[in-house]
Amino acid sequence: MTTTSEQDEILATPEEIRTLLANDDTVILDVRGPEEILETGYWKTKRPSDGHPHRWIQLACSRTDAPLLELTMDSLLDAKDQPILIHCKSGKRAGLAKRVLEKAGYTNVWNAGGWSDVEPFVVKE
Repeated sequence: MTTTSEQDEILATPEEIRTLLANDDTVILDVRGPEEILETGYWKTKRPSDGHPHRWIQLACSRTDAPLLELTMDSLLDAKDQPILIHCKSGKRAGLAKRVLEKAGYTNVWNAGGWSDVEPFVVKE
């Protein structure tokens, strides 16, 4: 794991991201806003077992949007120990979402950082 200087947030390393993406059960939680997704696209990754995309959830998460994540997380996510890989534009909102999920008892939550951190893993089509 690496640490950012802004919030002392622990980020997943590229090796940890690769390991998580090798797991069919990993959920990608994109906490960017719609305009940011239109700007760069969304993160397409393929499950190793069948080549289908990983489950991808987009739910903006900022200080004002965090209550929506708190209200919907149990209906969006399957299990408290399910691997969840979160990213945003810079990693800050992903860190907020990670803290919200961990506070609710989710135990396998990873901050992948910002778009530049996850872009090498995007499936180009």
